Amino acid sequence: MKTLVIRIGEASAPSSDYPVELFFDDGRQNWQTQPIAQGWLPKDLILKDSPFPRPALSMLPDPSTTPEAVFGEIGEYIHLLLDKSGIGATWRELRKRLEGIRTIIDVRPAELGAVPWEIMRDDARRLFASDKHPLALGTINFETPTPTPEWPVRVLVVVGCAPDDSAIDWRKELQEVETALRQLRHAVDYEVLRQPSLKTLRDLLVAFQPHVFHFIGHGMIDRASGRPALEIWDETSNSANLWKADDIHTMLSACAPRFAFLNACRSSIEEAAGWNISRAFLDAGAVAVLGMRGDVRDKAAAAIARRVYRDLARCRPLDLAVAAARVDITALAGIERHWTLPRLVLTVPPERVLPLDPRISDEASQQISGATDFGDLYDFVDRRLERRSLWQKVEPTSKDKRNLVIVRGEDHVGKSALLRWCLQGHAIRGRRGRYVDLNGQESHGFLSILHRIRGDDLDDISSPIRQPLPEPAFRRFLFELDHLLDGKEPPVSDLPLTEPVDIDPNRRLQRGAENSITRIFQSFRNGLEQAAKDEPLLVVIDHLEFAFHEDFKKYVKPLLLKPIMDGRVRNVRVVLAVRERDFEKLDLESLVPGRAANEHVVRVLAFRPEEFLELACEFCHYNDFGEQTNLLTAYAVQLTDSWKPGRLRLVQQLLKPVRTAR
Repeated sequence: MKTLVIRIGEASAPSSDYPVELFFDDGRQNWQTQPIAQGWLPKDLILKDSPFPRPALSMLPDPSTTPEAVFGEIGEYIHLLLDKSGIGATWRELRKRLEGIRTIIDVRPAELGAVPWEIMRDDARRLFASDKHPLALGTINFETPTPTPEWPVRVLVVVGCAPDDSAIDWRKELQEVETALRQLRHAVDYEVLRQPSLKTLRDLLVAFQPHVFHFIGHGMIDRASGRPALEIWDETSNSANLWKADDIHTMLSACAPRFAFLNACRSSIEEAAGWNISRAFLDAGAVAVLGMRGDVRDKAAAAIARRVYRDLARCRPLDLAVAAARVDITALAGIERHWTLPRLVLTVPPERVLPLDPRISDEASQQISGATDFGDLYDFVDRRLERRSLWQKVEPTSKDKRNLVIVRGEDHVGKSALLRWCLQGHAIRGRRGRYVDLNGQESHGFLSILHRIRGDDLDDISSPIRQPLPEPAFRRFLFELDHLLDGKEPPVSDLPLTEPVDIDPNRRLQRGAENSITRIFQSFRNGLEQAAKDEPLLVVIDHLEFAFHEDFKKYVKPLLLKPIMDGRVRNVRVVLAVRERDFEKLDLESLVPGRAANEHVVRVLAFRPEEFLELACEFCHYNDFGEQTNLLTAYAVQLTDSWKPGRLRLVQQLLKPVRTAR
């Protein structure tokens, strides 16, 4: 999308007008220093030939009480200020001629920050509520590089309201935020802090390093200093703490989010000194802040959060997401004009705010998520810590990545769901993953395991995670194996094999061929490298307990898994899933002894009784059962022992009449 910048500069003298310049990103290298139009904005903001009297421009008129006619007149007056400044004709012509062009209003004088630019309108057109020609505020550094894509995007949600706060329906807003984030589990990792102490908040900021900081609560003025602050209720001490603007700047110095979403009343009102809460986040290192210019109703706050997170997960630029959220609010009866309350301030181009992976698309997400392998993930609730741990170990860009990861846990605790969920995100992002399920009636010897890894007739090729690995990569392996199965020594040759090698995967090695097994595994490892080429390949082996234990310990572990773990098979990583009681039987501890276990192992445990209500409510959301807190609470009080995800299927049976009634 092409960009226009309207820059309002500082006046050269106290009584001088403000210089206005229009810049157009038309591909020229020096477009930011060569305005295509320029003019002046009156110092007193009085237009001599305006059809409207000069309104008060030092604050946003109350969208709930201001008559629509007055609201519209103020919006048109602000538009006329720019239109008659000397840039209007050129600005209008470009926006009319070019399909899809954004405008950034760069307001340098601090005293003009209070102008409610967001309500600007051209006749009936609400300029800030257009995702065709979006507008935003900010001083943009266009030289800022695009951030390296990270997976997942980390979101920290902080609830600052007291539990019994009657001014903000924070539970409703939090529900909307979590609903939006849960739908994006393939792209987002989030944490929720309810009524934390400032120390707890600081510790999690440092540990979690969120890309997005989302605050639900109150913004206010500290009476002692006159500076703005966020109020955070500390449930432990049962008292409110003020997170002041200067404290925000200090705390975020080493862990500033890229995007701060401040759903707090008056979080973005400009103070006389030009210092506000949004500015504190920007000065600390955030590159974008979405704050509120007044008392935002909970319905509007929820609508903004729902739209912004949904669009960001689809890699839509932030200014378009906010513009779409404004449009959504215009459809909310009684608070239609609350679309004017959000203020988005940018310091980098909107596409460069978050480290999103551009390979994620709506079409790919829907197609992949609809595959059979992911259809039963409806009861895959929570597991945020396990997902995060697995993410960090398999993500190629992670500093904590490992070539071998073991997922262990009791029967039916959700290990397979965790693996398939991980592969779902992998596939949506265009990365290659191969799911190998050993579950069956018979134990798998080492040859059977190798055949299953590369792909065989048991694969459902319609699944994006069960695609066989490229056949040409394993021709040498199959060629040598075919000779050995016939009791022959394979000829030594470096010439490439041009024809496929057909082999019966059920054939077994004859006696005396055991000495050639090392060679077979070497060829197989070479095939894995060729299959991976220059892009990481993730191989996930589920239900490892169905491997023939002796074969696994004697051959698969030392000749395949250990070389992969040590990095001797380039660009290949393996995740194993095994029952708790088979971890020792398969001697997996020798692969990851002592401290290494923490680096390579993900433990999946049964849920605690006190977790049931929250997770059952989450399950109801995924399955469209609506709000069933009372019914689930009555069920939860009967739980005294740990429980497994299968219990949620019992909840599903319990709630079937509810869905039928709806």
